[in-house]
Amino acid sequence: MINHTRQFIQSVLVYGICLFANGIVLASEVDNTSKNSVPVTTHNKKENLGWHHYWDEEKAKKEKEKKKKSVSAPTSSASKPLKPFSTKWFKANFQIIQQRAIDSPTKNNLRALLYAERVMADKSEVFARRKQFEQSVDPLLQEGTRIPMMGAAKNALLIYKDEQKQEALQEIQKYAGIALFYDGACKFCKPMIPVINLMKLKLKLDIRVFAKNAPGNYIPKLISDIPVYPDNGYSEQFNISYWPAVVMLRPPQDVFVISQGSLTLNELTKRMVNVAFDQNILDEEWYYRVYPEQKDLINPDKIRDLPVDIASDPVELINQVVDMIGNPQGKKASQEDIL
Repeated sequence: MINHTRQFIQSVLVYGICLFANGIVLASEVDNTSKNSVPVTTHNKKENLGWHHYWDEEKAKKEKEKKKKSVSAPTSSASKPLKPFSTKWFKANFQIIQQRAIDSPTKNNLRALLYAERVMADKSEVFARRKQFEQSVDPLLQEGTRIPMMGAAKNALLIYKDEQKQEALQEIQKYAGIALFYDGACKFCKPMIPVINLMKLKLKLDIRVFAKNAPGNYIPKLISDIPVYPDNGYSEQFNISYWPAVVMLRPPQDVFVISQGSLTLNELTKRMVNVAFDQNILDEEWYYRVYPEQKDLINPDKIRDLPVDIASDPVELINQVVDMIGNPQGKKASQEDIL
């Protein structure tokens, strides 16, 4: 019995010593492994963590800086109080007054809304009357000074413009001819014949007609003073696809299509003059004779030479423009020019 007990104790001791030795070996291996292995990096942006991973540190940093600036930097409206009942004050506060009265229509809230509207209406009336007064005492701001707007003066202007347009048409004839392309099978060509007759009889313009589908070159109701020639492919050569068509021919080879389709005499002559301006057949002097109402308009050429030092002050900038109104060159008159 005693021998068996000793053998059991010896077996337990041997087993325990083996376990202790194995633990030391395993600990040594783990320690060696941790020393030789490369640590895992989880914040290396060059490391590919898969399609569902992305780095947004820069974006988050920018958003954080933006919020910090917006909180730290005070706005101009917060640093400087608005002037009571100014336009900026009404823009910032009227909606509050109105909504408060709608949500809670008490006597005090409705009274505030009504008087706010009264103040705005009075300010508008004062502004409108003062604006009218300033316009009435400054000749440069009166359209009637530049262009007659009523009565006999207006009629005189219309007559003058009509005369200048007729003279411009005569000037065009020195450099270009007018031709009508007519198709006897076109129902829209016949209404153009009275217009062409008026251009010949009233405006004394030299016009030629090139016709197709017109037996014997005969065109009903066309006056005999207007010569008629066969088309002979000219319409195709000039890329005319709709009849009737009026063209302007400038030797040796310039062709300007004025219209394709029926037009009134006034609209047709207006287009003829405008094409002459566009093609430099008529110069700038003729333009202001035909369109005198365009003469003193403020154009980009006038405001191009404004002083740069006043650009930050819009009121001073506009007052500077006042000195340029009525001067086509956009420059102030010198003392020599005045004398």
